Formats: sequence, C-alpha cells, structure tokens
Amino acid sequence: MPIKEAFAKFTKNKPLFYGTLGVIGLGAIVYYRHKQSATPPLSSDTTGTSNIDPNTGFAYGSPEEAAALAQQSGGGFVGDPFGGGTFGSGGDTGNPPPTPAPVPAPDTREQWISHAQNVLPNGHSAAVRQALVEVLSGLTVTSAERRIFLEAVGVLGEPPGGYPKPIKVKDTSGHPGGDLVTVLK
Repeated sequence: MPIKEAFAKFTKNKPLFYGTLGVIGLGAIVYYRHKQSATPPLSSDTTGTSNIDPNTGFAYGSPEEAAALAQQSGGGFVGDPFGGGTFGSGGDTGNPPPTPAPVPAPDTREQWISHAQNVLPNGHSAAVRQALVEVLSGLTVTSAERRIFLEAVGVLGEPPGGYPKPIKVKDTSGHPGGDLVTVLK
C-alpha cells in the first residue's frame, strides 16, 4: 500500500489520528521538561564541574555563600543534636552581633510619611501615601485609610505635631460608604 493511501486511511480513523497526535505532543512536553531540568545551574565555574553549595545555592567561596552561611548559623542549636551542643548564636559567642545604627526620629511630617512608606507593606503605593496625607490633613477618610494610618502610628509613633483626633471616617466597618438610597412606596 502506498504511503498516500496509508496516510489517508490513518487520517480517516479520527480517534486513532487524534490519539497519536496527543501522544506525540505529550512526549514532546515530557522531553522538553526533562531537558530543562537536566541543564546545569549557572555558576562562575569554568571547569565544567558544579561548584554550587547545595545548602546555600551559591558558588563555594563566593561572598553570597559566606553571607548565606552566616545567616543560617545566626542562632538556634549549635552542635550535634544527639551528641550535645549549645543553644545560642553560632560562631564566636564572645562578641555579640553588631547592633544596627539607630534611625533618627523624623523632624517633619513629610519625613514621617517617608519613614511610614518604608515600613508599611506596599508602602510606596499611591493608596498608602493618600491615606497618610489625608489623615494628617484632617480630611474625612475611609476606614481602610484610617487603618493604614494607625498601623504607621503603631510602628513609628505619632508624627511630629500629632494628628487630628478623632480621625474622621466616612464609612464604618459595618456599613460601607456609598450614595444615599431612595426608598419607593
């Protein structure tokens, strides 16, 4: 039987034809994923051997690996858990870890807003800045904006010069704001 006739017969049998296409497609996907997982990780090693520390994911001897190892041994149980050890910071226990430099207290409201944006989650969004500015300006805000502002006060303390108390809220948690409702008889 010539190839054209065999192919025509094969394509007329729809379940066999589409099943074969599906198996070929699945095989291609499995092969592609296998090749992707078999590629060696990128490293600065030019010898062809892997010099990646499996505990840190960085190249042996690199500054990144040293920092990751120092962070991993920053505290907790040090030593063999079955043969004894101590609880505390790893490494030299005679020298305490350095304390971070204190952040100076903000002198202006704008500095306070900037500090708040740095410590709040999603702090550099327009919504967070709007909430902080509107409350400090004494405007009526939503309960969500009030919550953002009070979170910043909880972390940083009150802004220089304080803030308007009570904070004016245009909605409550039980009744969200909106337009007036007209009741028909």
